[in-house]
Amino acid sequence: MGFTNTNSKPKLKPARMITKEKVQEVKDKMADISSTVVSSQTVSAHPAEPSEQVDDADVIVPVCQSGSESPEMPESAPVEVKFSDRLLNDITVEDYCFLFETLFNACSDNREEAKRKAREESRRKQEESGIDVITPENALVKCTGFMNDILNGYNLYKKHESAIDKQQSKSKEIVNTQNETVKRLETVVGRIEDVQGVKAPKRPPFPSWACLAYLFWHWPMYGFAFLWQSKYFRRFCFLTAFFVMVLEFCIIVLLSYDNKDLHRDRAKYVTVRNWSLVEGDTATINKFDYVDFIYSDVKYRKNDIDALQETIRKKYDIMMEKKQKQQNQKRRK
Repeated sequence: MGFTNTNSKPKLKPARMITKEKVQEVKDKMADISSTVVSSQTVSAHPAEPSEQVDDADVIVPVCQSGSESPEMPESAPVEVKFSDRLLNDITVEDYCFLFETLFNACSDNREEAKRKAREESRRKQEESGIDVITPENALVKCTGFMNDILNGYNLYKKHESAIDKQQSKSKEIVNTQNETVKRLETVVGRIEDVQGVKAPKRPPFPSWACLAYLFWHWPMYGFAFLWQSKYFRRFCFLTAFFVMVLEFCIIVLLSYDNKDLHRDRAKYVTVRNWSLVEGDTATINKFDYVDFIYSDVKYRKNDIDALQETIRKKYDIMMEKKQKQQNQKRRK
């Protein structure tokens, strides 16, 4: 929706001034031409009188002035006209120009009238369908209403501005009076307590841990209790607890087997060490002592441990090669 454009296209102004004498001269010529055309018709459905011919001539040549609307032309049946040499000779070039200008202005007026009727029909349909049609008149009325409402609101504010200030000052005075009354009552209560020896119960101090308990205990428990009302949440909790219990059982079994293996290796180590000590194998005992020494501080003896592992690996490889050679020699024999 928007504002409808009511501006009409400017009419074509005549190229020359039109005087009453010129108009009367053209009327006379057109009357003669009309009488000639009517007399030359083969079939005429409605014979016309001379007075009617003059009237028709008046209708044929309308006078269009700037700023005035052209008269509506009556509808009539089509007339077959035979042009003669006299018809062409009696009308000058200026008459042709005058006729063309008049016809152009009449067509412009008809087009503008059709546009105006189309706009009115569209507006009427919109109004019938309930659509709010905004026209310059309606917009001006609405803007005037808005301005009046704003002006009324401003006047109302100005009218009650002093009353608002008075109410605010009065509220401040009431608050100050109440504060003074509270102070006086506290003074009176304190004197009564001193005389009678009775003290009013005081509010216990707010403990610092209560805030932590409220945040990290009460809220989580409230949320858990709220979720516990759902059967699906309860089933999920039960399944989670079951899987955790099974996982703990499996870990306990694995740790038991691993601890058993460690105890067996430790028993073997102690047995071999004691056996070497009983047999008097000093070299083996020294090796045990050296291993205990380097593994007593793994962080600082890492290089020694790596060197020992490398020496053991090389000697193991040499031993396996010798063993393989001996087996090959036995197979050859």
